[in-house]
Amino acid sequence: MSSMPSQAPELLSDRRPGRFSVLLATNYLYGWTGSETLLLTLIEALCEGGCELAVYARHLDRAWADRFCGRDIFLTDDLKSLESRSFDLAHVQHSSCLIDVRAVFPQLPIVFSSLGVLPFLEQPPPFECGIAQYLAISEEVRANLIDKGIPSHKIEIVRNLVSESRFSCIKPLSSRPERILVISNRMNDAKKNILREAALFVGATIRFIGGADGATPQKQLVDAINGADLVVSLGRGVVEAMLCGRVPLVFDIHGGDGLVTPDNLEILRTSNFSGRYYRKEYTVSAFVSELEKYRPEYGEPLRKLAVAQFGVASNLARLLQVYARVAKTKPALSESQSATIAFCSKLTHEEFLYAKHVESQIRPLSAEIHRIKHTVSWQITKPLRLLANLPRLVQMVFKRKREG
Repeated sequence: MSSMPSQAPELLSDRRPGRFSVLLATNYLYGWTGSETLLLTLIEALCEGGCELAVYARHLDRAWADRFCGRDIFLTDDLKSLESRSFDLAHVQHSSCLIDVRAVFPQLPIVFSSLGVLPFLEQPPPFECGIAQYLAISEEVRANLIDKGIPSHKIEIVRNLVSESRFSCIKPLSSRPERILVISNRMNDAKKNILREAALFVGATIRFIGGADGATPQKQLVDAINGADLVVSLGRGVVEAMLCGRVPLVFDIHGGDGLVTPDNLEILRTSNFSGRYYRKEYTVSAFVSELEKYRPEYGEPLRKLAVAQFGVASNLARLLQVYARVAKTKPALSESQSATIAFCSKLTHEEFLYAKHVESQIRPLSAEIHRIKHTVSWQITKPLRLLANLPRLVQMVFKRKREG
């Protein structure tokens, strides 16, 4: 992590009692995915830090967001409703929102937070938008921003922040990994079957949450993590596991980085525990070997390291120092640059209107599917569905054995 300029603390002391008035912006706010959970974590911490907040989300489920943002937070999917308000700065996730915010607030200092290297919306625009500060979630993301032409001195690493007070250790670890929890939104069936077979081999129970297995709110997620000894996940799920004193194992859609230990945490964090550091594709036997590296004594030191590096309360002062520096800047855009931003904003607004129309059609159908999956009849017939899928699973197992 790079150090902040020495004048930042003085800037903080010069602010009004409310600290900063911040416009937070994100593309999605309607479920428990990584960027949304991070935003909600920031909202809670910044409010406790005395900041005044308003939140703009291009795709907003107001009923869902109202339950977690608090009554004092102004939520909107229409930036024009905020045009008359005065902000010290904007903290923006996703390039689509960056264009929106800059078009409506041409003089507002902006912090752009990049949370990944692969999604298109995490990439910086290829033209000047007057961004005062870039935040990268990891060294891998920082390198990606530099590769996209962003000067290194404008990039600060602020990691995947998680509430260390919410995610805490409730239960002690077992001497061996008796209970395995898998947190994933995108893991395919082939990888899940490898985990099931490995868990069966070592005599452990295994539970899957996230994605098709169902999103889990934060309170229930804390309980689920504490109910496990070992947590298989990536990114934020790995950090949440460590804060709960669990032992994480990085494995998901991009492959695996293996068991996280106090000795390799700083290496694996450089790619945000994404599985892209080693990119291992495990066989059942190889995954069993990773499970055998589990040690219950890893739990406590992993939590201490995670609190220092990823705890939102522990790192809030650093973020406020970034705000202090950024709030003193003013963007300087030419007429042609402003025209480009205005054109892109109108273009994306048309896409936004169409997406809202599609969402209005899909949401009732999704709600009905969700209702059906939680009915008694759906739960009762679950063994029948498993039985119907058994021939396909057996075929996959025999195919892997022939190939391996």
